[in-house]
Amino acid sequence: MDLGSFEAVAEFLAASDDSMGDHLNLSLPVSLDVWMNEDLVAGSEEFGSQLLDGYVAFVLAANANVNERGADAAYVVVADMYGNIQNARPSSRGGVNGSIMERFEGLKMWNASTLLMSEFFENTDEDIPKFLLWNWQTGVEEALEIDAVYGSHDAEHVPMDDGLMTVQNTNNLTEYSLTTGKEIWGVTWESLCYSSAKLAMSTPPDMMATVCGTDAHFNRVQQASDNTVYAGSRDLSALLKVSKMSGSLEWILGGPFSDFVTIDLNGTEYPAGYEYWTHQHNFEWVGSNKFIMFDNGASDPVTGTFDHESRFLMIEVDEIAYTATVVWEWSTGEEAPIWGDADLLPNGNVVGPSWNQYVDPTSEDDLANYQAHIWEVTSEKELAWSMHVEGACIHAFGCNPESPERYLRRSSEAPMGWAIYSAERFMVTPAVTSIVATASSKKESKSSGVGGAIAIEAYMAYRSSTAVEAHAVVMTADGTVLGKAKFELAAMWAATNVEVDIDSDSWATLEEEGTVSVEVYTAKGEATVMELTYE
Repeated sequence: MDLGSFEAVAEFLAASDDSMGDHLNLSLPVSLDVWMNEDLVAGSEEFGSQLLDGYVAFVLAANANVNERGADAAYVVVADMYGNIQNARPSSRGGVNGSIMERFEGLKMWNASTLLMSEFFENTDEDIPKFLLWNWQTGVEEALEIDAVYGSHDAEHVPMDDGLMTVQNTNNLTEYSLTTGKEIWGVTWESLCYSSAKLAMSTPPDMMATVCGTDAHFNRVQQASDNTVYAGSRDLSALLKVSKMSGSLEWILGGPFSDFVTIDLNGTEYPAGYEYWTHQHNFEWVGSNKFIMFDNGASDPVTGTFDHESRFLMIEVDEIAYTATVVWEWSTGEEAPIWGDADLLPNGNVVGPSWNQYVDPTSEDDLANYQAHIWEVTSEKELAWSMHVEGACIHAFGCNPESPERYLRRSSEAPMGWAIYSAERFMVTPAVTSIVATASSKKESKSSGVGGAIAIEAYMAYRSSTAVEAHAVVMTADGTVLGKAKFELAAMWAATNVEVDIDSDSWATLEEEGTVSVEVYTAKGEATVMELTYE
């Protein structure tokens, strides 16, 4: 993956005042190397090449001086699975005298052609957009005009409110109207904490102020239904379930205040309050009663102390028995004090970025010299795809170029050198994995007037916390519509099954034609057309 030769990046570097010498070591990685097993990326046969023909989006940032806000260099990149860059957006400097470099952290799909990007959570500069829509196909961008004071680790669109759900100042969950820009809903960790009868009963009265006044450091917020909001808290090592209507805390999953018993892959039970995962990032609901996270594993990110290696971790929750059962995990083999992501794909693969607090340019392990990675792993824990970022061995990143050796590349908890906060895998159109035509019996056809049905299985083009309106249309070659149906593509890349009823006359046309087209399209204009041959 050749980032430096991409036109927008080359123009950015050429326009920089300090575009010579060591500047390139800070502004460009040495290499971005991609490895892939095509069969494992494609997944099971019914997906065909639809996932293999998809894309990966990520924010790549380099930090040398962690005392400065922003980054020394940062890019939002969209590439295909073979490493061909489709577009790259170099960050620009803003603020007073251009003192702050943009560094987006949160990255979500607004639709298949547009990314929703959230500026880093400490940025309060009024001259830099906190939330930005970037069309990676056209390069057009639009700042979202809302009253947010801070950037955010995370943000996502809430279609039912036409709102933007964000994390503000690490402890506040705040939703803004995209129409007025004003706050329309919000809670804080403190308000949630005091709303919990369970916490009040289990915590001595003189300790409640301390517990409720702690820093939750939310880094993921997700509205999963009209009344359910999930919030991932790094410093509580927990996921919170919040009733949106009442603004109250329903339960805590993980960390010292957990309501759940954890059961590991071996069946060993750990009591509520045991920290099975620690300081995780992007803890999210993935459909049904399953949740996934990037478990950093750091008991103390500042000192780099770890309970276990950073890993992808998926659990299944029983809200009646209050158990959380580990159903899958995969270790990165690294120690990432902060940052990280893990997303479940339609084919069961899991994708996410990581970085290691140590880099060793002298190691015989080829991966030890890389500063950052994106991994895609199958449910059987086979590596399907990966991208590896090599950074220069320079003093600014903690490496001595005169005498290269294993070096610590973090300052406090933050990475020095190249790292990736989050990554997204997506397609540009819905995936259609099954189309089956079934004729009605003569008796059924006579009584109902339905000649048969087309059963379709489909998946959304990208990961979304809410379902998306969709339509299925069956047509002949000349455009005659034989049948259509309106439905919703399920949230979080779950399979959706829909049937299109065909009346008796149209079914006769289908039988006569033999081959028809089946189109699945969303209200956002993302469409897949496939042929069906009926014999």
